Amino acid sequence: MALKQKIISQIYDDQTGEVLNTEIIEDKAIKSPKSIEELGYNHEEQINLLQKIQDAFLGSQITIFPYPQSCPKCETKLYKKGKAKSTFNSVFTDHEIHLTAFRCINPDCKHVIELSLQGVFGDYRHPDLVEIQTKLAAEHSFVKAQELLRLQNKRHRSVNGQVNLKRITEKVGTCLAEIHQDKTSLDTKDIKDQSRLIVQADGGHIKDKHPDRSTFEAILTTVYSPTNVEQKKSKSGCLKGEITQKSFAASSFKDHHRSIKNMLLVSAMKEGLTKNTEVTAFADGAKNCWSIIKSLKSYCKSLECILDWYHIRVRFDKIIKQMKSEYADKLESIKWKIWHGKSEEALERLTLMYGELITSDFADKLHQLLKYLANNKGYLVNYEARKIAGKPFTSSVIESAIETVVNARFKKKQKAQWNRESAHRVLQIRTSVASNQWAKDWEQAKTKLYKKVA
Repeated sequence: MALKQKIISQIYDDQTGEVLNTEIIEDKAIKSPKSIEELGYNHEEQINLLQKIQDAFLGSQITIFPYPQSCPKCETKLYKKGKAKSTFNSVFTDHEIHLTAFRCINPDCKHVIELSLQGVFGDYRHPDLVEIQTKLAAEHSFVKAQELLRLQNKRHRSVNGQVNLKRITEKVGTCLAEIHQDKTSLDTKDIKDQSRLIVQADGGHIKDKHPDRSTFEAILTTVYSPTNVEQKKSKSGCLKGEITQKSFAASSFKDHHRSIKNMLLVSAMKEGLTKNTEVTAFADGAKNCWSIIKSLKSYCKSLECILDWYHIRVRFDKIIKQMKSEYADKLESIKWKIWHGKSEEALERLTLMYGELITSDFADKLHQLLKYLANNKGYLVNYEARKIAGKPFTSSVIESAIETVVNARFKKKQKAQWNRESAHRVLQIRTSVASNQWAKDWEQAKTKLYKKVA
């Protein structure tokens, strides 16, 4: 006995039961498998099945397409005038759809209507495909994303080419840039007001496409509530705080920080910022970061700005490792004066050390360190006291975020070069995913990318 499987597509009227179209999709012999590769349908066969099923479905769907009933210019009746070819790309398959063209019967008008999926719906690609393309291209290089899509589809598709991936990523990123600055887009019923929030800001550098410039800066901010910090044991058995919910915002636009300020405000509001919220903010000491953070001042109850300990420690330790033991010990002592909140004494001792070593190789480095601390004197606090009280004193979270959100996509792709606009759009996708906001953001982006037929 020979076994076969027949897969049939049947289009019928669910009111009368009348069968309108019957098509054999597959008529496959069922054989005893001699290897695991012969079990079931292989990858390519499954794609072909989807192609045939989609073609059968689309062929009938087009017959009930929402065609215009009258001329949009003079409202006169229309008559059919051939077909207009339109491309449709689904997640795994590509199709040609032939839409009916029309001409107005009014001899004084004769308006011709040739519909396309792009014109009717705003795009010829299914949203599910665009979502996959966007997330892959934001996570990986365009070359890598193209290869992953090729493996997924078992073949190359022009819609998944690098140029198309770049275009759709920028298109979605542009939509998200608008959403991330729009306070009215927030679903406030799901947001719980917070009495305290932590804000952090830092910058990462991206290789510039312009031949006369080496890099440009992308600013990244993080906002989270202390109530969303859970103490968990590390592999070594030590307790470590883990932030379970946070919102990122990022911008590489050169617009006097208008975009990142708006995005920071929206991300803070997502985390529960109100006029009754006390905000504690950390930065590495850069003026632009302080300026961005201080833009929140009028939207909260109070704003406490702190120069984060991580950057202080790194700057000290870098010089200490290069010094001879005598001065290294002195500089180490000055560092711990700052840790204990004795910043005035620390600056005095550092000034004296700079005077002693003004003719040495360390003069410039000490001067930069002294200038750094003096410029940020108003942001120095008693870090030890904050640690004992269980309060945050460092921006290690933002440092790991810079690595995850910025460096992993931009900096480590050594051959990749960017302009500010393209990087900005990709950053919107990466911050959306990192903030676990992608599902909500994508739903809003679709309303901007696609149109609905009335």
